[in-house]
Amino acid sequence: MLLRPIQQAEDLARQEFARTRGEVQLAESRIRACEQALAVQDAFARRAILGGGEAAGLAFYRQCVGQLRDEMTASRGQLDRLNHKLQAQRQELVRLMKQRKAFEQLIERLALERDADESRLATKELDQTDAAQRHWRLDSDAAGPLDPAIEGQLR
Repeated sequence: MLLRPIQQAEDLARQEFARTRGEVQLAESRIRACEQALAVQDAFARRAILGGGEAAGLAFYRQCVGQLRDEMTASRGQLDRLNHKLQAQRQELVRLMKQRKAFEQLIERLALERDADESRLATKELDQTDAAQRHWRLDSDAAGPLDPAIEGQLR
């Protein structure tokens, strides 16, 4: 019961970490897509230049390449921010995991101490019972033998 809030915080941190990792992967895939599109546009421009150069095609190439580079720059900036955020979330997740583990160890240690206390108490009670019985026997032996009539009733 006491562990539940710590586990919930860890679960939430784990979910945020997974969500950010997904965003990082999405940003990386956008960068790769831009790089691939840029390679396609470069190949198109090379063919256009070697084939005599279409002015309209080269103008489109310049526009397209500019947009792709802008998108790549924005995606790389976003990727850097996301990686920074991911690192901070990783550190927080590790901290929460260590906190949970320490709390679990504390609970385990307290349970062991409680069991040891219960065992000591049971041993103490047995010792006291044994001492009382020995004391009673010593008192009985000191009082002398029992009357045979009473001894017969006890059997």
